[in-house]
Amino acid sequence: MLLLSLVFLALLDSTTAAGLKQSDCTAGTFWDAGAGTCTPCPSGFYSIAQQAAACTATPAGYYSVTGDYKAACPQGYTSAVGSISVAACSVVCPDGSSSPGVTVSTCTPCANGFYSVGGAKCLKSPAGYWTNIHGLANVDGSTTSLPCAAGSSIAAGAAPVVDANACTTCGAGEWTTAGGLCTPLAAGLASSIARATPMQCGIGTDSAAGTGTCVSCAAGKDAVAGGRCINCNGGYMSEVGARCIICDAGKYSAYGATVPCTACADLFHYSAAGATACANVPAGKKSANSITITNCAAGMDSVAGVSGCANCADGTASDGAGSRCLKCAAGKGTASAGAVCTNCVAGKTSSGNGGACTACPAGSYSHRRSPVQTIRRRILD
Repeated sequence: MLLLSLVFLALLDSTTAAGLKQSDCTAGTFWDAGAGTCTPCPSGFYSIAQQAAACTATPAGYYSVTGDYKAACPQGYTSAVGSISVAACSVVCPDGSSSPGVTVSTCTPCANGFYSVGGAKCLKSPAGYWTNIHGLANVDGSTTSLPCAAGSSIAAGAAPVVDANACTTCGAGEWTTAGGLCTPLAAGLASSIARATPMQCGIGTDSAAGTGTCVSCAAGKDAVAGGRCINCNGGYMSEVGARCIICDAGKYSAYGATVPCTACADLFHYSAAGATACANVPAGKKSANSITITNCAAGMDSVAGVSGCANCADGTASDGAGSRCLKCAAGKGTASAGAVCTNCVAGKTSSGNGGACTACPAGSYSHRRSPVQTIRRRILD
């Protein structure tokens, strides 16, 4: 940098006729030995110290109005050597550079990861935005830092190593919109190749938070699109990666069962579709398939949940409408086990306690259609 100086030699100890000497000169003046006086610095020059032998030209980036000081141009501006006012600080640094406005006489490019607009102060590029190595936002001359494309990001003030977009693609299990920060995906979501738009996991699949990888739900679990794997309700089941389906009649499952629906243990138990357990076949009824229930035949009965239909004991019978084996009324009996109650024949009777018809005792008789009556008669000699 060329500095112009007006140098006037003088003897420090010389005294003029007016009685002045160089030590009397103040800031903003210099000792004019020829004139023997302290002379103000001309425009564009200054002196700060007393006893100055010469004024110094105001350097680039500064200006001087009164000659007793130098002032820095505002940040981002510079000036020519010898500037005399702030108005001379009219040279704006180009985009991507700035001037501290102190001792630097030229504009300085912004550091990597910083940018400037109109020569203003170099600013750190915010997270998710980038600049090139010249402090510009883009090699096409854009004046602001540009957002990273969706699915990519960069740390605040990151310095690229080449004159190109320095944004990096979000990692697996992350995503972001344009100019954003890479963020872990929520559970139930998958990451696209571009890492830009989260995708829902498909039906029967799920993902852990931050993984972005959908995996099949385990057996006994279910998930709707974008949902979490949850246990199937009781009475339902699922294969690996499949939806929950209702158990068929004759089968059952508990809540969150990991095995297929289980068939009822035997024909003494049954279930409707979607059952969580098999119920006992009621007494007096039977099932041929653990699904449908029918009445035992007349003269037969069953024990709930224990046995199928079997013959009623002799002297008892059922009506075939699902009733239990009951004792025949007095005057009635059964011909055999499993038979229905009928009137005792003439000459026989029953007590109504479930026994078979028996012959009337000696000295008595019965009518077939009067089963309850046993008539004792006197025997004539």
